[in-house]
Amino acid sequence: MKSPLPVRLNDCRLPDHAERLDIYVADGKIERLQPASPLRPDWTGEEIFCHGRLVTPGLIDLHTHGAGGAEVLTGTPAALEQMAGALAQQGTTGFLATTIAQPRTGNAHLQGLAEYIQAGRFKG
Repeated sequence: MKSPLPVRLNDCRLPDHAERLDIYVADGKIERLQPASPLRPDWTGEEIFCHGRLVTPGLIDLHTHGAGGAEVLTGTPAALEQMAGALAQQGTTGFLATTIAQPRTGNAHLQGLAEYIQAGRFKG
């Protein structure tokens, strides 16, 4: 989600940089990196204090049957949305909803999942 204001990620680390940095983001894109500096009274954008934490792109889970108390086999929009929310809280921004065959139900869960994804509602 893009912020209407520019964002400064203060005092963070990147996987390929030894030093701590400030990351400036505008319109959803990184504008520049600078050595970490104390508060800037002239900064008018949003500021997120990272306290030396590692900043990475969102993670992608390539095999998950469930998360946050929900599972793919349920085959409902609510289950997928619950999973997406729980995974996002841990830094996962995309996932492959993994399932198995359920011949006893005629694989009804697959139809529900397909309709939901084809409708464009699911972005996981």
